[in-house]
Amino acid sequence: MNQTKSNKPDSKKDNGDVTKANNHFSSVLLTGEAAKLGAKSKGNVVYEIAQHDEDKQLYFRIAGQTEGAGLHSRQWILLNSLFELIESQADKPWKSQLYKTLFSGGSANNHGFCGAIVRGLGLAKKSDSSIYLHVAADDYLERKAEILGLSEPKKK
Repeated sequence: MNQTKSNKPDSKKDNGDVTKANNHFSSVLLTGEAAKLGAKSKGNVVYEIAQHDEDKQLYFRIAGQTEGAGLHSRQWILLNSLFELIESQADKPWKSQLYKTLFSGGSANNHGFCGAIVRGLGLAKKSDSSIYLHVAADDYLERKAEILGLSEPKKK
């Protein structure tokens, strides 16, 4: 089935079959690992943050795992969309399900792995009531600024 692709910027970038000719995320600015959320889960979630070479926005993706199995999406997600979701929760705790809207289908692991990444980046922390609930980190705004500081200035 053939589908046309729009050139319009989208908060959900598909990396598809990336070649050097069409890889808009060839410059990864940060690679990191975050502990999985489950009490019995082993290993870490590997993530990447890159700047799109055309729109100059920062994106992140689940890049893999250090141990264990589990499918996940490797699509690039606009970081500002993640920030908006976190900020929409204000001071109330949220489940990883919140991140489901960032992904265009795919694995049930995506939102849990995304929750691990958000904690790994220091944007959120475990709620006092449950290991599966998140609350914004005390230094959320500072962490957000540090992450946004990774981007290269837009060329005019």
